Amino acid sequence: MHIPADLQGETINVKWQARFGDPTGRKMVQDSKPPVRVRTSPIEGRGLVATRDIAKGERIIEYTGEKVTKAEAERRYERQEAAGRIYLFDLNSRYDVDGAKNGSIARYANHSCDPNTETEIARGHIWLVARKSIKAGDEVVYDYNFPLDGFEDRPCRCGTAKCRGYIVGASSAGALKRVLNQRERERKAKRTSGSKASRTAKRGKGAKRPKTARKSSAKRTKRKRARS
Repeated sequence: MHIPADLQGETINVKWQARFGDPTGRKMVQDSKPPVRVRTSPIEGRGLVATRDIAKGERIIEYTGEKVTKAEAERRYERQEAAGRIYLFDLNSRYDVDGAKNGSIARYANHSCDPNTETEIARGHIWLVARKSIKAGDEVVYDYNFPLDGFEDRPCRCGTAKCRGYIVGASSAGALKRVLNQRERERKAKRTSGSKASRTAKRGKGAKRPKTARKSSAKRTKRKRARS
């Protein structure tokens, strides 16, 4: 279905429901203004905070921005990654949405390994949807679902009990754990090898001393003989 221009944007939920009803069965946000605001986040930089209680299943805000091709998204990704903030969001197999260009404040939502929000793509629109009840004042966070590649450059600071240590998606959590466990085993093996080498070196030094003593003893014997 074609979405009329006057229904596009952050208030589409209210206008669409008024004209067509809810086509997805998902609860709609009733306020024309999203129930979130931007504020300093203890996770990183700025984040989104709920301005009122939000019910589970409620659409909170639309993630908007410039729609770009995958090729253009790759170019922008490199620039944004270098700047330390990525606003690109997968829309479908052909396009991404760049929240850095004319985007809504949804782009400020931080990642968490134990999110209270999830994303939903419906009719070409990306929504942040409450996956549990959210209290006013709580930070609105979701799983960025980043791949495992390059995880070392994305440390996670969500601070939850479920924190994976790095910003990777839940689907990559198992692979991340295996990689980290393998690296830990390798570090332990190196420490053990280094410790063994150090002990061997010490034993080697200790073995030379008796030889030196014997040589010294032999020299003294020769001298004593010469004196006699």
